[in-house]
Amino acid sequence: MRDQYIFDIPIYRKTKDDFNNEIKTSLGSRVGWIISHDLDRRPLKNETYDRLKDSVIRESGGPWQFNQIIGWLRLFVEGNTIGGHFWWIDAKRLNRKIRYKRLYLTTPSDVLQAWFPKESSTEIFDKLLNDLTTMAKEPKYKKHYFDLDVFRRIGPFIDWRDLINSVIE
Repeated sequence: MRDQYIFDIPIYRKTKDDFNNEIKTSLGSRVGWIISHDLDRRPLKNETYDRLKDSVIRESGGPWQFNQIIGWLRLFVEGNTIGGHFWWIDAKRLNRKIRYKRLYLTTPSDVLQAWFPKESSTEIFDKLLNDLTTMAKEPKYKKHYFDLDVFRRIGPFIDWRDLINSVIE
């Protein structure tokens, strides 16, 4: 059953705010360079500024949400267990300008191993959320951002108990 995934959690190189700060810093240095070469030191027109911003974002691989992903944690159900596999980017350095990336399964075994013999749906969701939050704080992942936003919004409405029971039968 491990090939039947039930939920995907994206893992980003950095948070959206940190990425936007990187873009602002890069954009600021470019704007400063352009203005420094203008004898009158005139500020850039809005149109020029917007084109420059688009250029910096494009050189950075594109918008944060879809282009700064470095991995996925894919959840699956097997018996009374909800487990997870990591799919991770094949890159030596994780920087803002990741152009070509391939994701590979890096954990052949279960990294979550959350066992739920009799818990209610609410208890299952709470434990999963706690385990995922704890995992995100582990030293090897603490520099990255586990985007649990969709999981937090949708998770309480999933009948986790029925999901586990339906896979067992």
